[in-house]
Amino acid sequence: MSTEGSTKAVVAALLANTGIAITKFMAFLLTGASSMLAEAIHSVADSGNQGLLLLGGRQARRRPTAEHPFGFGRERYIYAFIVSIVLFSVGGLFALYEAYHKGHELHVTHGHPEDSLLDSRWAWVPIVVLVAAIVSLALILTRAIRREAGAQAREAVRAEVARTLAVEASHRIKNDLQTVADLLLLGRPDGTAGVAFDETADRIRSIATVHRLLSETDGLVDGPTLLRSITACAPVPVAIDAEHATFDAATAQKVGIVANELVTNAFRHGAEPIAVRLTTGPVTRLSVDDSGDGAVERDGLGLALVRRLVEQGLHGRFELSSRTGGGTHAEVVFPTVAA
Repeated sequence: MSTEGSTKAVVAALLANTGIAITKFMAFLLTGASSMLAEAIHSVADSGNQGLLLLGGRQARRRPTAEHPFGFGRERYIYAFIVSIVLFSVGGLFALYEAYHKGHELHVTHGHPEDSLLDSRWAWVPIVVLVAAIVSLALILTRAIRREAGAQAREAVRAEVARTLAVEASHRIKNDLQTVADLLLLGRPDGTAGVAFDETADRIRSIATVHRLLSETDGLVDGPTLLRSITACAPVPVAIDAEHATFDAATAQKVGIVANELVTNAFRHGAEPIAVRLTTGPVTRLSVDDSGDGAVERDGLGLALVRRLVEQGLHGRFELSSRTGGGTHAEVVFPTVAA
């Protein structure tokens, strides 16, 4: 429920409980029933609870200060905690008080049977008061439920609009990135000087792949699908062995760039077969193996980019080593982020 809606619900409950308390006091004056007095005090306590909640909401809306740079939002919960203390202590004590007197006052006449509440002309008053209180609180509860349902419906509409805009943005970003990659290759020089252009275009396309997948889903990217899309344009076959994993947009972009760099490094400096493996658990492991001569090249721009993305972006580690029997093993390990 929104803050405004919550405040209105608390105000409505405060007014209702105040009115109920006044009614119960009047019933006590008419009937002399101690149970009505206990009920009236109970309603006063409930009104005080609503007052505390309103005070907490007001305190929580104060502007941040130098001593409290993050504001006072948590004060709302402190006052709610005080309310719970009041309900379970004071309310519980009065419940015991009511139980004792309700069990005795109906038949205790102090030697005068005509003084029994059951025989009094005001015997109907407590029943009417309690029924009115129940109806009033039921109406307030119904209104609060309807307000909450309306707020949830509005939030659902806003969430759907935001999702649609995000999908459209991802689609446009994907198209723009692909256009940039194509324009970059139009100016590609011949020979070895064009290798840097190819590598840059591949990196841009890997980011575009992530945005394409984002435009097809609800903000999450499937790990196996991402790896298959990244390796689809490789000039050599790449075997994919990936467990089910999903990444948010930021993680997917980093994983896509890292996978592209490692696969590119494998087919340019290694040999077939090339295998990509993805496993998940408390940590996520992405490894790329090739069958080259095992020479490890550590100083290239691509590997420097991988190391930086892994260590600073994914908060993980990157290892590059020679495989027993020939070939290179590249492994990225980073904490699994709940998507």
